[in-house]
Amino acid sequence: MNKKILFFLFFLFLPFVSASSGDVWIIDYQKGNGYLFDATGKLLYKDGHLTFPDKIVATREGGAWVLDKGEQQIVAYDSQARIITKIPVAVGVVDLAPYQEGVLIVDGSHGLILYLNQEGKEQQRWERFRIPSILEEARNGFWVGDADAVTKMNSSGEKQFSLPFKDVDVIAPTLDDGAWIADETTRSLTRVNAQGETLFVIDRYRRISDLAPLSDGGVFLLDKDSRKIVYLDAEGTEIHLINEIVLSNPKKISYDPATSTLWVIADTLVYQFKKTGEIILTLDEIPYPGDISVVQPSFVPLVVPSPKQTSPKKESIKKSPSLKKDVEETPEDKTEEKQEQAQENRTNTSLAPSLPTQQKDTSSFSWNTLSPYWIGLAALFILLIFFILLGVIKKK
Repeated sequence: MNKKILFFLFFLFLPFVSASSGDVWIIDYQKGNGYLFDATGKLLYKDGHLTFPDKIVATREGGAWVLDKGEQQIVAYDSQARIITKIPVAVGVVDLAPYQEGVLIVDGSHGLILYLNQEGKEQQRWERFRIPSILEEARNGFWVGDADAVTKMNSSGEKQFSLPFKDVDVIAPTLDDGAWIADETTRSLTRVNAQGETLFVIDRYRRISDLAPLSDGGVFLLDKDSRKIVYLDAEGTEIHLINEIVLSNPKKISYDPATSTLWVIADTLVYQFKKTGEIILTLDEIPYPGDISVVQPSFVPLVVPSPKQTSPKKESIKKSPSLKKDVEETPEDKTEEKQEQAQENRTNTSLAPSLPTQQKDTSSFSWNTLSPYWIGLAALFILLIFFILLGVIKKK
């Protein structure tokens, strides 16, 4: 086939390549660049229209939201690293998180949480927070950390409960709608369930600067002072350390459930590790990596039960006094426990009704169910047939 035709087809098909689950977004805070890599470390796209990006959070559609403090704005990328929205924000905005069809932002100076749509129009606001600084999207609602407490808001935007944590550094929501909470004041890591009850507390780490939750209820934690990364299971048991290399100035971590790998920013390098701790690759093409976020799967089965309310037998894990059980159980307690177990089993084999996006209707065909990738592939196939037939006709 004519080389010009092949060249044309290549560039016709290229725009259909977009971010997918397992790809990773990284920002360069000094160069003002946004990068999108695939799971193998191959650079897919690069954008240089940021000024001083401070945080990036990937969306489940493959795009990302960026807090650009240099221009005092938030920027929305599509799945091909093209800027689709620029929204001016107040100087006090310190954090953001994708939420429903838009984004949540934290205005620490005014004690506000704002929900904005893609065009930047305010859809809802929550007031009376005292210097809020942390915001994380949950399966149902979102978490807010301020100077007085950690608050869980439900999917309707109503306050569900507040927990007496102060000076919280990181909140990592879990699939069972609970969370891991790192508190710098007490140098502790607390696991809470969906009702806000403390399951256990771990205090053997010096300064946890980042957390990356896993779909099985476990978590990777970054202990910045001791320069180590630890993998804990859902009950707080330490599985292993990542210490294949000496991490210099570790900053951020992000877990990829699609490939079971962990991405780590340490000084001017970006590492990818297996879940078991072995290093896979190193990226050195980003001069000043500042933040990292993996594109998460859009379909997340809810198969993770809350951790049992018993802590591992280790001195550094403290069980909450409010969760202690009586030594002797009554028959009613056993019956109730069996009923709860049966309910838990039913939950683990079905999807929650609150996640309609996870239920696919296969009874009828819809073009909306096809990704741009497959549409592009079909178009390429049709064009190939067309040019082959055109060549045959010309020969005749």
